[in-house]
Amino acid sequence: MVAQDIRAKRLIGLERRMPEGKAQQIAATVEGRRRWVERMKAEGKKFPGGRKSGPEWITPQMRERDAEEAWRLGAAPRTALC
Repeated sequence: MVAQDIRAKRLIGLERRMPEGKAQQIAATVEGRRRWVERMKAEGKKFPGGRKSGPEWITPQMRERDAEEAWRLGAAPRTALC
């Protein structure tokens, strides 16, 4: 009877909305990340994420905002951002 209920929930898409489905999805996500971390460590690769180093992480909007502020203040824009 339980298997029929599970199949019925899957057919109408309720499994993802049920607490059990959410728990299964989170467990699968955690397991996938664990395998990914193991693979990255085994290959000796760096982990992507966070801010890029150097001027690469500065967005065009940040440059524009800095230039506008420098113009408003009558100063030259910072060279690191330009």
